[in-house]
Amino acid sequence: LAATEEWVGAVDLVAQMRRHAEAADAPSVAAFAERLEGRASLAGGDLAGARRSLERAAEGFEALATPWERALTQLDIARASSSAGNSEETKDWTARAAATFESIGDAQGLAAARALEGTA
Repeated sequence: LAATEEWVGAVDLVAQMRRHAEAADAPSVAAFAERLEGRASLAGGDLAGARRSLERAAEGFEALATPWERALTQLDIARASSSAGNSEETKDWTARAAATFESIGDAQGLAAARALEGTA
């Protein structure tokens, strides 16, 4: 859904993912569900809802020690901040993501963060 930006069905998929995460004790699935919900909320213009879900996702990825996933989510938070007109938060979140992408050698992620920084 997120890759195609076709958000129809996201609510049902998120609910399924959360049920599975709880039943299987799968915190990674919970973090991905939060990120999907946040991206769908952002696409739908619910900036506050997007921010809450995306921050929970970033915390989940941090707890899982998955820096690349956390950095991708931080870019989503930066996009939500940018959409809300908060340039300082946008810069902060993109800087965090950029530092991670640079440290793990992800040139594409780093370029995306720097491009988003330019819009702040």
